[in-house]
Amino acid sequence: MRESSCLIKGFSYIELVTVGLLLAVVVTIALPKMSINLTNDRLGFADQVRGVVLSAQKTAIATRRNVCVNVTASSITLKRAASTGASQACSIDLPDPMTGGNSFSLNPPVGLVLQLSSGPLIFGAQGEPLTSSGVVKTTDTQLVLSGSQNISITIGQISGHVY
Repeated sequence: MRESSCLIKGFSYIELVTVGLLLAVVVTIALPKMSINLTNDRLGFADQVRGVVLSAQKTAIATRRNVCVNVTASSITLKRAASTGASQACSIDLPDPMTGGNSFSLNPPVGLVLQLSSGPLIFGAQGEPLTSSGVVKTTDTQLVLSGSQNISITIGQISGHVY
């Protein structure tokens, strides 16, 4: 009998199956938790947006000036009017209360896009939602966070109730 001088190197079938099973267990545990975290991030952001809209409304009442909630697909910013009056344009950035920075900006997490249903979102001196010409809105305004699941925030007509 002749001995072979070359050794076969590699993993055995049992080692490969064991590693495959371990990876399958890790994936089945980790993926649902990652999905829950993404859902929680989106719901948490929706709560932040509601808070920002309510804060804008309260700032309008406290300062007796229009406050504009500027919504783009990727951010929300706040501005207020320099003087009183329903038709006054918003030109002054509101500061970020958390950082003390010059202007407030809120950006959605990855995968969410912001959309405003109709016209600008302006709160008047009494907290009422206004059109761009300074007239009280007669229809509800929808702020939609679009992603895998849409989340809608409604700003009620006349009263400005946020829900």
